[in-house]
Amino acid sequence: MEAVVRMASPKQVEFLADLIDRTETQFDRPLESLTLEQASEMIDELLEKEDPGSPQNVKPVVRRKWKDDRTMQARLGMAFKLVYQASIVRSDGCVQRPSIENNEFFAKEVIRVFEAMNGIAEQVGVDGGASG
Repeated sequence: MEAVVRMASPKQVEFLADLIDRTETQFDRPLESLTLEQASEMIDELLEKEDPGSPQNVKPVVRRKWKDDRTMQARLGMAFKLVYQASIVRSDGCVQRPSIENNEFFAKEVIRVFEAMNGIAEQVGVDGGASG
């Protein structure tokens, strides 16, 4: 029976990336390729390198903000969906066919909603990647 090898968690990978930056350590392979145990050992080594003998003085991890294509595509899709739904429902609650004459307004409204979503995400600090 083979032992199951667990890979480093996303939090470990994020913490390691921060420690590598802070200690100016060179690392040649993707952090995601580390096992849970390897990541844990590397974290201990880098913490010792950063602040020898004093684990109480470790600086807090600053969360990185990642903007990846998937996050932006998902937001754009959500903005499109919200504007589309708002444009096909009449005030009486009935659904109407979208008007071709309103395409320019529709596109501008999607962009406005998309920009608002990005602004809000940035303000609250959740501008993270879709896979994190």
